[in-house]
Amino acid sequence: MSRLTEAEARAEYDTLVPIMALEGRTMDAHSREVFVEYLQDTLTIDDLVAIAKRRNGVTA
Repeated sequence: MSRLTEAEARAEYDTLVPIMALEGRTMDAHSREVFVEYLQDTLTIDDLVAIAKRRNGVTA
């Protein structure tokens, strides 16, 4: 399976926006960019957890 290009990842994200909106969810610009990187397979789940911890001031 090949990785998504940035354009493909952004298109995938764009298809999710209406679904998130129905659920009352939104993503800020930083989260959107991180999610696009995740869709491109350049970030792992562990990377996402580390990013979330840093953003929320968790040090452990």
